[in-house]
Amino acid sequence: MDAELYKELVNKVKAEITISENADREIAIGFASCIAVQLDNDGKDYELCLSEICQIATTIANPSSKSRKDLLDELDDFEKKFDLSKPVSLLCADTDKVKSYVFGSAKLPEVRGASIILDELNKSGIEKIFSKDELNVCKECLIYYAGGSVMAIVPSCKAQEICKEIEKMYLNTTKVATITAIAEPFHLYEYCFGLNANNFSCEDFKEMWRKSDPKQKKIIRNYYDIKADEPSDKDLEDAFEKTKGFNELTRFMTNRLKVAKQNKESVPYFETGRFLRLCDSCQSKTA
Repeated sequence: MDAELYKELVNKVKAEITISENADREIAIGFASCIAVQLDNDGKDYELCLSEICQIATTIANPSSKSRKDLLDELDDFEKKFDLSKPVSLLCADTDKVKSYVFGSAKLPEVRGASIILDELNKSGIEKIFSKDELNVCKECLIYYAGGSVMAIVPSCKAQEICKEIEKMYLNTTKVATITAIAEPFHLYEYCFGLNANNFSCEDFKEMWRKSDPKQKKIIRNYYDIKADEPSDKDLEDAFEKTKGFNELTRFMTNRLKVAKQNKESVPYFETGRFLRLCDSCQSKTA
């Protein structure tokens, strides 16, 4: 989708979504625009169903308005109706080795300056990327961006391009500091009810608990944060409801991001030779 068409789409979505709560409205706008972009990428006319898209996005932003089963069925039916497979991706990014960049110099003003550069990148830099209509994302897609970390929803067809854009911005600006960005597509109902929500119900969970041996129960207890020694059905239901939601996706992405950061290659720099001058600050890299 070209930049002008995307700008027009976002304006239409903003006019269509009329939630009074500002935070919910922004989330709904983000989801609606992502779904529309994915439909357009799949060769479908999103304008014919824009009202339905906005209605679904509003429901995702405020899932408590319906029962779990009704909402799960509604979101699943929507994906099947338009032949969509995981149209919205969750993007997470985190700055690499912050301390080695910030404290690359022993001089206090330069330490402060490096910290300010990273802080500026994480605020205005990320906002700038999520204001690029040509990337088909808007500021409403941002969930969180602070402290060197970013979380956002993006159209699945644009996810890898946006990840590369974020990583490129950090390296091009600092020449040394890097950020790791990953994205994973999820079903719409998974944003409300956690991983594999359509195939794993609370009854399935209780049955799994009853059939598990002590070793397996220890793993389940840790994952679902079950406190009671002999949990009742109500304890299990509460643990299931508490775990199976958006926070389960964030836990999944945090683990994936940690692995990506560990396996990431360091940015190379060349040792100074005869015709190169050492940096006055760090005395190790070339100036």
